[in-house]
Amino acid sequence: EAIKNIIKCKDNISLVESFNTLLLVCGSEYHRNPEKYKIRFRENKEEIYRKYVNYIPAELWYSEDPYIDQQVRMQRLERILSALYKNGVNIGGFATRVVENLRTECSHSITV
Repeated sequence: EAIKNIIKCKDNISLVESFNTLLLVCGSEYHRNPEKYKIRFRENKEEIYRKYVNYIPAELWYSEDPYIDQQVRMQRLERILSALYKNGVNIGGFATRVVENLRTECSHSITV
């Protein structure tokens, strides 16, 4: 639905300049209440929270019902980008770099 709305309003949107795949930022609702959102951790939660004081790296968490990890989030982001590019929505330089960085991080975590 969001993709359709952006495409529908593209003549009023000069530039899309931000993308992310959902960051688990410290202090956010998801960070404070992970159980409520069925967020699970690949290592001990308390150790992760102690070690990462600003945000939790994407490869260390996922959600259940449905299962969504960084690979799934990246697939969704790619679907959004593809639809926006295909429909002539202008993607800015900063957003493009963010996506490229996410792609690099995702491909690195898959091969490690």
